[in-house]
Amino acid sequence: MSSVVKTNTMFVDSECLIDAIKSTGILVTEQSENRIVTSRVDYYGAETFVFENGRFVFMHDSTANRMGNRYPWNRSNLKEWKDVGVWLKDVGIAYDKAYKAKLERLAEEERCREEERLRKLVESRTNEIVAKAEEEGYYVKKSERDGKIKLVLVRSVY
Repeated sequence: MSSVVKTNTMFVDSECLIDAIKSTGILVTEQSENRIVTSRVDYYGAETFVFENGRFVFMHDSTANRMGNRYPWNRSNLKEWKDVGVWLKDVGIAYDKAYKAKLERLAEEERCREEERLRKLVESRTNEIVAKAEEEGYYVKKSERDGKIKLVLVRSVY
């Protein structure tokens, strides 16, 4: 007798999970904020990831693990039916790679935003100094070397 099994997973990011599922050769047939439906079909229909308590839970038929390649409900035309444990392990490896790449991309974006913020801060401060110096009658000579700005203020007194 079969039953629906809920397998807790470590997956928390839907974007990375979808990429990981696709990298194993399985299609994502439907997705929403809290649900990802795969093209793996078992006795109870499409196998699904559902977001519960801050992570995704994988819902599948219990007999899908015991029958291996003889699984009769493999209606998704998969060349090879992988047991849920083996398939989830493959998804986990792909998820780790996708999650790491996403974190690196987000860190790079944050680094670029911070560099831009600092550049604008230096530029605005330089403009303030130049404006105040010119207001007080100085001639300003600006040069840049090794990423550092050098301001030379000259004032002639007659």
